[in-house]
Amino acid sequence: MFRDELVQLLENIHGETHHVGKSPRRMPQSRQTQNELMQLRKQLLTAVNREAYEEAARLRDRIRRLEEG
Repeated sequence: MFRDELVQLLENIHGETHHVGKSPRRMPQSRQTQNELMQLRKQLLTAVNREAYEEAARLRDRIRRLEEG
């Protein structure tokens, strides 16, 4: 039967037949972090619109640190 052959093939290639998936590396760990990231992104947009590029760079770096955990 085709199903049996397919299951065997998947086990040989992947070691499993059930997909578990992955989480994005930049996924925030907590609700507090998510809220902080939203606020920082808003502040970043405002800083860019005001052409406050040094402030925008600091905000960008802070966002990256939070995203990387």
